[in-house]
Amino acid sequence: MKSINKNIFLQKAFSNKGMISVDYLFSFLIVMGLTYLILALSFTLSFIEITQYITFSAARSYYASHTSEKMQRQRAELQYNTLKTHPVWSHFFNNKNLAWFKIAPSTEIIISGSQNQQYTTHALGQVQMFTGASTPFVSKLLAFNLPLIGRTQSEGEEESGFKTKVSSFLGREPSTKECQDFQKERSKKLKSLCGNCTVVNLSDNGC
Repeated sequence: MKSINKNIFLQKAFSNKGMISVDYLFSFLIVMGLTYLILALSFTLSFIEITQYITFSAARSYYASHTSEKMQRQRAELQYNTLKTHPVWSHFFNNKNLAWFKIAPSTEIIISGSQNQQYTTHALGQVQMFTGASTPFVSKLLAFNLPLIGRTQSEGEEESGFKTKVSSFLGREPSTKECQDFQKERSKKLKSLCGNCTVVNLSDNGC
């Protein structure tokens, strides 16, 4: 009797039954994890392109001349909000219930002036001027912890998601007020020119 029980125990101990279930569960977890990763990357890259167009459209509105720089800024912010709140994708941006992605509010997107402090500056001032629209882009889809794949962020790091900056720098045409002020100042400077003044190269500002 003991010999029979021992044989039954050994048969069960060395049986391969159920191994296919373990393989299936392992493969299922790997496939589902990679599927989520691919979908998250695809959605993130798609919405980065959407955000790129939103900033480009806002920068284009800011570029066009108007009565004042303030009016140019308002037109850019209006265009930004119009596209950001489009019903097709508005619920993906800064939504309390479904906030997959986060971008800046319209009041924080305009970049005016030099943003290239890391580059070499000219002796007579900054040569490169970056002016347009820029927003930080946060993808919360890429902040995850998948079985067998791992975390995308360290344990102590805040789970805020993948971060980057999306920008469109098109420049800005001078406003009517700026051109009027420029011509007044130019007239004063011309009247005060001396015979041996230093020559300074200036770029055409459109006025």
